[in-house]
Parts: sequence; structure tokens; C-alpha cells
Amino acid sequence: CREKWHDLASGEVPIEHIFGIGADEYEMYLDLAPRANGSLSSYRNWENFAFIGLPTTSVGGWNRAYEHSRGKIVIQLSDDMEPSASDWDLAVINGFGGIDNLDKPLVLGVGVPNFGGPYQGDGLLTLAICTRAYTAQRGYFIYPEYFGLWEDNDMTQTATINDCLIDAYDLIFYHQWHGGDRDSQRDVTYIRQNGRASNQIGSALITLRKWAGYPDITISPRRWPPAWNARSERLGPPCFPVEGYAWLRERIIREMDEIYH
Repeated sequence: CREKWHDLASGEVPIEHIFGIGADEYEMYLDLAPRANGSLSSYRNWENFAFIGLPTTSVGGWNRAYEHSRGKIVIQLSDDMEPSASDWDLAVINGFGGIDNLDKPLVLGVGVPNFGGPYQGDGLLTLAICTRAYTAQRGYFIYPEYFGLWEDNDMTQTATINDCLIDAYDLIFYHQWHGGDRDSQRDVTYIRQNGRASNQIGSALITLRKWAGYPDITISPRRWPPAWNARSERLGPPCFPVEGYAWLRERIIREMDEIYH
């Protein structure tokens, strides 16, 4: 994956590729720990590695990698995502309107055949590409309470209502997802990202965040500000009770700990 992205880049723009390593990926830990002087915590100081705590989720990985990154453009990446053509890095910069726009809070809507943009008919941002200025404004890269599902719906709606979304859906990236093949890549990491728990959390969370108007990172569904009682009186209570979401999240995390650890 890393080689494809670097090989198809122009070579004119500095690129960093940060690997997120989960706390439950023991084999990778054992391989890398000697080079980290036997301390797993020292991964946090490595330029190209980001340590993900428990519960290990894809969203946790993207956010930890983002915290270690330095570029003005942030791209969400999995090992089944790849560019469709050479010089993709220059195309992304041009999609934002040039280097001068990279200090503005912007999100780039790109085309992912069969998974997002005009191909899915809903403009869904299945490959998140945004400026660091946007993440600074929101206080996060991917909203951190998601596990793996529904986070793209959240980013799409948040960027849209904040008037930060740029239409660049003619810029194509591929997502070689294996979800349709039940016998392919069904490891623990895949199940955690795409399984029942991830869907339950995501569905409940986006229901609450939609009701709340997709607030920034300072406001969590687990601790709505008291002033929002007026919002509840005006709009009616959220379809999914706040107390129910907090309970569901804690229960699922406990289940994940028991299953995977």
C-alpha cells in the first residue's frame, strides 16, 4: 500500500506515511519492540509509527496517525485504498485550489467508485482528505467516538453544514474492499471495524450528533451541556436517548475487551 502511494506520487511534494499499530497486534509488537529499546511506549516517538491504545479501532488508528503527522493535508488511508493515477498529490493540491488554500478549513470530496461521491449518489466521503486547518477547527480528524462504521457519514455531513466541502469528485481513488467476500480478510481487525458493535455504536452516535447539529470535539453525546436542555425542548429529545448511548458504548467496549483480549 505504502509503495503504491509513493510510487504514484509526483516526487515534487514531501509525503509522510504514518503506520498505526494496535495494542493487540502482538506479532508486530514483538518484531518492532527490540528496535524500540524494549519499550512499547517509545513507539510514540517514532516518526513513522503511532501507538493505538485499547480498544484498538480503525478510527483510533487514523486519529493517532494524524496526531503524529505534520503535513498541511491529511489523508485517511487503509491498505485497500489506492490512487488511480500518477501525480495524485498534485491533483489533490489542485483540488483544494492550490497551495494558497491549504491554510483554510477545507475538505476535498473525491470519487471512489462504488463507495462514495457521485458513484453512490450521496457524495459520501469514504476517503477523507482535508486540510490540517479543518482538523484544527473541529478539534479532531475522524470523530473519535466512532469505531469504524458511520464515521464517513459524519464527516460528510459535518463538512457540508459548515460549508467546507469542495467538489472534486472527478478525482478518482480506488477502494479495493473485500466486504463482499466472506472468506477474505475476516481477521479480528476487520471484524472489529465492520462488525455489529461498530455498527451499533456508529448508528446511535450519528443519530445523536445529527440531532445536536454535529458539534465540535468539545461536546460529546456522553456529556451534553446543560444549556442544551432548551434545544431538547425546542426540537424534541433525540431519537436515541443520551443515557442509552453512554450505556451502550461502555457495554460494547467491555464485550470487545472480553472477546479480543
